Amino acid sequence: MITKAFFTYIIEKFKINELLKFQNKSNDIEIQKALNVMKVADIEKVLGFKMLVEIIGEKTLLEKCYYKDGTFRNRKELIDEYNKNINQNHNKQKQLYIPLD
Repeated sequence: MITKAFFTYIIEKFKINELLKFQNKSNDIEIQKALNVMKVADIEKVLGFKMLVEIIGEKTLLEKCYYKDGTFRNRKELIDEYNKNINQNHNKQKQLYIPLD
């Protein structure tokens, strides 16, 4: 078994999280698929919300009341709709992201 300190050291030394974040970016094909069935404003909300969650975290967004409960829930539902629309024809493998908090 390895220690958390060693694991963190390896992740940071080889910049593994940066590589994984890069792989997690939405690509043009996904956005084009979503545009066929969703409003542009909703796609913008999804992409912006996903970025805020990635940078700040869901817990902080809720604890600091950046979103009202209903708005937060609506964003989560939009993400589900977006994911459903971009994955209709194929199952995309989920990307691994390792938080170092």
